[in-house]
Amino acid sequence: MGLKLNGKLMRGKTIYVARRADCWAIGLNRGHSASFKQAGIVGPIPTSDEFVKGVDASFQVSGEGICSFKHAATFMQNYCKEMIVYIRLRSEGVVLFEDFERTLIDISSEVPVMVTVECVPSFQSFNGQEIYRPNDIDCYLRTFEKFPIHCLFLTGSDIVENGIEFFQLQGSGGNDYEDNEGFIRMERHKCLIKSVVVFKVNFNKYGLY
Repeated sequence: MGLKLNGKLMRGKTIYVARRADCWAIGLNRGHSASFKQAGIVGPIPTSDEFVKGVDASFQVSGEGICSFKHAATFMQNYCKEMIVYIRLRSEGVVLFEDFERTLIDISSEVPVMVTVECVPSFQSFNGQEIYRPNDIDCYLRTFEKFPIHCLFLTGSDIVENGIEFFQLQGSGGNDYEDNEGFIRMERHKCLIKSVVVFKVNFNKYGLY
C-alpha cells in the first residue's frame, strides 16, 4: 500500500488544523467505512480514536491535528490497498480550480471521498444554516493567506438549489457548526477545497476479486 500524491503538490507542508483537532481522523473513518460498504466488504474499520492513536504522535501537531495525510499511510496499509490524495496548489487560478473541482465530482461519482476545505473567516463563524457562500473579501484573502483546514466527508456534489451550485458535506463539529444532522452545504466555484482523499480497497485481502 502506498500514498499517492498528484505530482506537483509537495511544496512545503499543509497543516491540517480545524475546529476539531480530530476532524481528519473522523473524515478518514467515514471515507474508509463508506468504501467498504460500497464494495460489500465486512471488515475492520478503525475508529477515529484508533486513527489518532495509530498515527505516530510526532506527526500530530499538539492540539491542532495531523501535519500531512502522508503520515497516515503507514497506519492505513493495515486496512486498505492504497490511499490517494489529490491536492490543489495555491498558485492555481480559477480556471484550473474548475478543472480540479470537476475532477472531484467525477471521482466522487465512483468512490467515496473525504475533502479538506480552507476555513476563511466567514466559514469559521458559519453556523451551518443555509448554504455557505464566502464573500469577496474571503475569496481574495485565501489567495495569499494561509487559513486553518477542516476535513469533511463529501456526501453530495453537483447539486443546485435556487440557482446556487453547492456541495453537501458531513462534518465533525457538532450542532454548533453543522445543522442538526451534521451536514453543511458549501457553494461551488469558490476555490475553498484544498484536497481530496480516496481509498482503494484491497479485494484480495478480503477474498473478493
